[in-house]
Amino acid sequence: MKKVLAALLSILLTVTLMMGAVLPASAATVAGDVNGDGRADTLDALIALRVISGQTYTGKLESRGLFVNGDALADTADLVLLLRNASSDWEVELTAPDDADTVAKQELSGFYYIKNLAVRIISQNLLHSTGNGAPASRSNANRIVRMTNLMEAYDPDICGLQEYRWTHWYTAFEENIFPITGEDPAYEAYIACRVDLSLNKIEGAGTSAETPLYTEEKSAIFWKNDRFDLCVDAEGNEIKGQFWFSETPDMPSPYFGAPELVPENGVYTDGRQRQCIWVKLHDNYTGEEFYYYNVHGPNAADTEDAVELSLIPAMQLLDARVKTYLEKYGDAPVVVGGDFNMNYCLACDLPAYSVLTESGYDDMAAVFNNYQGTFPRFGKNVTEEGVVTARVDFHFNYDDSATPISYKVLEEVFDENNEILVTDLPFGGYNTAAETDYDYFYGYWASDHLGICSEFIF
Repeated sequence: MKKVLAALLSILLTVTLMMGAVLPASAATVAGDVNGDGRADTLDALIALRVISGQTYTGKLESRGLFVNGDALADTADLVLLLRNASSDWEVELTAPDDADTVAKQELSGFYYIKNLAVRIISQNLLHSTGNGAPASRSNANRIVRMTNLMEAYDPDICGLQEYRWTHWYTAFEENIFPITGEDPAYEAYIACRVDLSLNKIEGAGTSAETPLYTEEKSAIFWKNDRFDLCVDAEGNEIKGQFWFSETPDMPSPYFGAPELVPENGVYTDGRQRQCIWVKLHDNYTGEEFYYYNVHGPNAADTEDAVELSLIPAMQLLDARVKTYLEKYGDAPVVVGGDFNMNYCLACDLPAYSVLTESGYDDMAAVFNNYQGTFPRFGKNVTEEGVVTARVDFHFNYDDSATPISYKVLEEVFDENNEILVTDLPFGGYNTAAETDYDYFYGYWASDHLGICSEFIF
């Protein structure tokens, strides 16, 4: 039934996005008549889907028409009745509460009373450093301002970060964007380092483990604490965790195949430790629980050997851990996101991607037919036509357990004042056929990765 409902909602959302903004009006309002045309039909169900899931809707709206189960609260229960009413397979009675009840429940703004039941999740790789001799436009100071503007513009309920270097970003995220400190913090977070300092003692470890570059690099999951609580088990332990994509997943260690994939000089660095952190959250709006996994995948070379040695076993481990925790901590929807370092546009990477898709994971880009690349490398992977050629960041929904509402790649670039740039030019804003390297050397990007944003109803 969940799969049928998910498919129905996805189809309805697609149709909804094609609707015009001007709808017929009527003086009378009846139960289920969301657009005020005097009857309750499929169009009303489509509008209700958009509104109740928190999507933008600018057409005429008769708010009382949303209240159809008699409780003066427009929510998922009303949406289900409206969807059933729009289908010939159901006999549904729509009952609107009295005007006095709905008015009493309206917000001070004069709009209808409704809670946004959709959960907006962003995954974003921050880039731990600015790169080799990068210009000022790529400095951490500039990128922090851009990232602040980007996150404030999209206002995620949950955000998973990769390459989160604490000394660069903690003030921006932990105190400003997603404050987790102070008297009344708006967010909570799970932040975990991916590197074990004891690797300094490993013969041939190189010098990178001795610098803060990797030792401070973390992954993080932030969530709004007025809406979500971190779940606990029967013993009161928080349900969250961390594992590495390696032969020893419960301790910091080089990823699968690392010894065979070292550079020609044989230097092994702690940069080959890659991890996944995860949490189980309770949604106080809906009472539902769900898991979110934040992946920072192995950065293996895009060759058949690397995929066989590294990416395939990494994805198999991820799948196994998801199923293990479902059994251990209880069945609930699962969303997996992050920087997978898996460019499925390359034929050699497809077997690793297929490990997940053949195990019941829905790629949100496939669900919404939006295969835009996510790894522009400050313009290096952007063609003259404005197409990003590499896609390495993913959101997967496991086993249709959640209803996907939307998916978007955060394609914004910024002007010289670090404000989000609105432009009709090809992707990247500053890319032109005459200056293909302009973005890389002078472009205004928040990171070498583009964030991805998905919305779900759990």
